[in-house]
Amino acid sequence: MLTVKSGRAPSWNVERTAINLLVVFEETADTVGEMPFTASPDDTADHGRAIYADALEGWYGDIAEPDAWEVSVAVTARREASAREATDRITALDTRLATLADAIELDMATAEELAAKPAIEAEQKAWRIYRVKLSQLEAHEGYPAAVTWPEAPATPFVIA
Repeated sequence: MLTVKSGRAPSWNVERTAINLLVVFEETADTVGEMPFTASPDDTADHGRAIYADALEGWYGDIAEPDAWEVSVAVTARREASAREATDRITALDTRLATLADAIELDMATAEELAAKPAIEAEQKAWRIYRVKLSQLEAHEGYPAAVTWPEAPATPFVIA
């Protein structure tokens, strides 16, 4: 376990699940000096959990909120990842529905495929609505500091 020689400038990460700060460890003070460190209550290392607890107790000063730039970057990254997931799901469902349309037109659709069609169409619509809601996040008051994330649709169909 590393020993903290000093710590300063604690701030919450964007999700408020960890604390970022600058620390000097006794064991690396001469070689590394002050370094950024992220401490969390679920850290795999004992010293990470201890630093988190100490920071909560105020040992390193008041814990600042994340700055606007960090929030903006995190929100943008999450929105882009969610939109990519939605687009991937929509594309896969489009392909599945196009193949099903071919099967129907050629009188090759099975009863199971025909029965599943309304649910596939409903899932596709739900993913499209979700993607649109993601694209409209910037229009919400308080963005990006206050974001109410839309809930991703359930995905009953496994699309490979």
